Amino acid sequence: HTLLGGFDLVLPQDAASAARLADLGARIDGEANLKLAGDPLPHDRAAFARLSEAIGDRAVIVAASTHPHEEVFLLRALSIVPQAFCLVLLPRHPDRGAEIAALLTREGRAHAVRSRGEPVDAGVEIYVADTLGEMGLFLRLADVVVMGGSFAPVLGRPAVGGHNPLEPARLGKPTLSGPDTSNWTAVAALLTARGALRVVHSAIELAETVEALLEDPVEARAMGERARRAAAEAGASLGRLMQALTPLLPPPGGGERA
Repeated sequence: HTLLGGFDLVLPQDAASAARLADLGARIDGEANLKLAGDPLPHDRAAFARLSEAIGDRAVIVAASTHPHEEVFLLRALSIVPQAFCLVLLPRHPDRGAEIAALLTREGRAHAVRSRGEPVDAGVEIYVADTLGEMGLFLRLADVVVMGGSFAPVLGRPAVGGHNPLEPARLGKPTLSGPDTSNWTAVAALLTARGALRVVHSAIELAETVEALLEDPVEARAMGERARRAAAEAGASLGRLMQALTPLLPPPGGGERA
């Protein structure tokens, strides 16, 4: 109690952390989670224009940060969606590109691989985006985003914990996730409560939800806008953190604070 009680400012990331630290003697002055702060991911405008033209009028579904076993699950789940679309598989580990391409060949699916410079023509069903630093590009192309690393419970695999749903949210994208969001519990709960993220628990639920969003672009855009607003509100914690820290910092020039 004496140790934690000696801090001038304690800002835990969430209510559960606040309760634990308070029990240990900390004086809690609010919450601030730096995971929630951040700008929209950057992108190459010229590459966006080229890919958008190549894909044409088809909808784009981006499966972001996928892990082994998720790709084949997503392929088969989305195969019953009746609308025409291009599926972008963006593996969490880009060095899996060749592995995923081999899987697509076995599945008999027309595909192109970005790292090989293969073009996305009208016959390409699936684009393997196995490059680094282009998440912002592909999220901007998306009509619907499916977050990878979240379907382990459906597949009977060890939990991964999901990946950051704020990345598509900051770009105003309607986003779906599997049931494993354990790395982002508070964020997923916030976005779900705001109608900005939908958690699906089976292949059929995934397909039906994607189909509904593609069928109703007005609702898809509204969901994306709810996501954008929720992400902006969540990111405001950085401003609150700076307001709280500023009185404790030395003034410009290195002098002592009053």
